[in-house]
Amino acid sequence: MRAFVAMELGVSVENIQCYVMGGHGDEMVPLTRHSNVAGIPLREILSPDRLAAIVDRTARAVGRLLIY
Repeated sequence: MRAFVAMELGVSVENIQCYVMGGHGDEMVPLTRHSNVAGIPLREILSPDRLAAIVDRTARAVGRLLIY
């Protein structure tokens, strides 16, 4: 998720803190309220649509990585 946020915003992953709980795929629960970029909550930086797209992409990407 950190990588996808970094790509979306053009910032280093070192400045991003993202938290995800649970299993991979549909069981994944991203804690977007607690995730941030340099202390600024993701919800203040990204639109709800963009944040939802990143969450979806994260769930799908992790599932693919486990298959290979």
